[in-house]
Amino acid sequence: GLDAAATFTGAASAGIALPRNLLNSAGEMSIELWLKVAPGKKGTVLAIQNGTLNDATQVRFEVYVDAAGALRVSYYRTDPSAIDGLSSSHEIKAGIADNSWHHVLVRFGHERMQFGADGQSIGIVGATDIHHGAATYAYLGNSRRLQGTTPVMSPLTGQIDEVAVYRGMLDNERRDAHSAAQTAAGSLVKVTESGGFVASQISYDPTGRV
Repeated sequence: GLDAAATFTGAASAGIALPRNLLNSAGEMSIELWLKVAPGKKGTVLAIQNGTLNDATQVRFEVYVDAAGALRVSYYRTDPSAIDGLSSSHEIKAGIADNSWHHVLVRFGHERMQFGADGQSIGIVGATDIHHGAATYAYLGNSRRLQGTTPVMSPLTGQIDEVAVYRGMLDNERRDAHSAAQTAAGSLVKVTESGGFVASQISYDPTGRV
């Protein structure tokens, strides 16, 4: 199993900030992580939004566990008739809140976005349909949006480990190998260039608690 994972307790202020503009890139990119959530728990796993956890008003892209224990992805679609676009949501995998580790992968390409869990690609969406807007902030374990004028947080209760961001579309062979490995890295977040070297990484407190 995985060890030294970051534990999120559902605290409204908790969350790990990724580097600015990391996921708001015009190039191809893949994001993978390991997730463990107990039955009855929920919250945001990964969010791309237009501000910090103190001032964001919109979440443009989000992977989250819903109240039914399903892993879902939501995003804004480009829609000229709407000011902010039309939000779409898809289920990635049901029953993921089972207190087991699950491998999650999202791949952004020039022409498509793919998302899946545990070695299976569930959905494919045309990249031209995705509208991120001014979404330069990315977080693990929480998100913030406004409903009317009321801030709404979505803190995760669960664990996240071995988050990796690749500059390029992770191929299926490497996806399958990573999904089968279940081995922990020494840092929570790594940014890996297509050549295989680590561009940057984010460490966390040795207790693994956020």
